[in-house]
This record gives sequence, structure tokens and C-alpha cells, in this order.
Amino acid sequence: FQMFSHLVANSILATVQLLCITLTASVYAIYTLYLIQKRKRKAVDVTLWFWNCAMLSFLMAATLFIGGLFYQGYYRVQLELILAVMGLVGFAMALITGMLLKIVPFLVWLNIQQKWIKHPSTKMPLSNMQQVIPIRVAKRQFFLFITMLPTILLIVAGFNNYWLIKIAGVQLIITYSYLLYTLFNANKLYQQLSTMLDKQLEAGKG
Repeated sequence: FQMFSHLVANSILATVQLLCITLTASVYAIYTLYLIQKRKRKAVDVTLWFWNCAMLSFLMAATLFIGGLFYQGYYRVQLELILAVMGLVGFAMALITGMLLKIVPFLVWLNIQQKWIKHPSTKMPLSNMQQVIPIRVAKRQFFLFITMLPTILLIVAGFNNYWLIKIAGVQLIITYSYLLYTLFNANKLYQQLSTMLDKQLEAGKG
């Protein structure tokens, strides 16, 4: 903020450029939200919940960023902290978490399918990617994340109560411990199915 505010104070061109970049990125976020709402496939996709959260967080961060370029008041520090949380946690961490819940099952399913093709006489052990990370597990992950974010925002906004900080720390640990546990189970399932298919292949050769 200090660097950008310095640019704004000394250059009208820099101000216009920053505003154009921020507004362009905001249009992308709005259009992404529009496409998500208009998608034809209505099946539950928790990854899109994370994308919605990420795009809304980005729009809030963009609004705070534009306001912060010109605001020099008493609450500037809180504004900067809220912007950081919305950008790093609400946007970046939401996207990363959501995409992990999509990419990991796809990679497990794809690799198992490639092994299965070598001996298609057996039944494909994975009929869909939701068997790797079930929807109920992904929903729990989103619930943990979406309840953690407001707590962190309250702290950086100035409500830095001792117990509130403790709660935020516990929520952060639980949220990403659960994600680690989920990814560990996905890897464990892959190893089990991969070993099973390898044994079937060896048996077929024998």
C-alpha cells in the first residue's frame, strides 16, 4: 500500500494504470462468477464453491485496494490487513484448496485407468472420481474453510481478543490437517488399487 500510495501521490499515469489493472481483474472475477451460475451441469461441485468464495474475496480485496490508494485515515492498518487476508486466504488459499479437491481425484482416476487398460478384462475399480474424495468430505473441507475465514477477518479488523486468536489458530490447524488427511487417504487408495491391478496383471501373464 505504501509503495502504491506513493505512486498515486506522484503520478496520475500510475494511478490510472493501477485502477485499470484492478478493474480488469475484477471484470474477470465477475465474469467467472457469471459463468459458474450459468453452467448447465447442476451436479454438486464443491470446487466451484471454493471458486465462488475466491472470486468474491478477490472483488472485496480489489475494492479495498482501490479505496486504500486514496485513504490515509486512522483505520489504514486494519484496511491493509483485511486486504491481505482476503487476497491470501479468501482468494489464493480458497483456489488452491478447491483445485486440490479436483486435481488429486482426477490424477488418481487417470493413473488407475491407464493401469486398468493393460488388462481390461477385469472390472475398473474406480467408476468415477468421487470415489477418491467423496462429496461429503469435500463439503466438510469447505465448511471448515468458510468458518475459519470470518474469524481471521475479525482479528485483523481489530477484534484481537485472546480467545478469538486461539479459536482462529485451532480452526486453521483443523482445516488444513483435515485437508492433509483427505489427500493422504486419496494417495492410500491409489496405492491400494495400483497394487491390486499390478497383481492382476502379473497373474494374467502367468
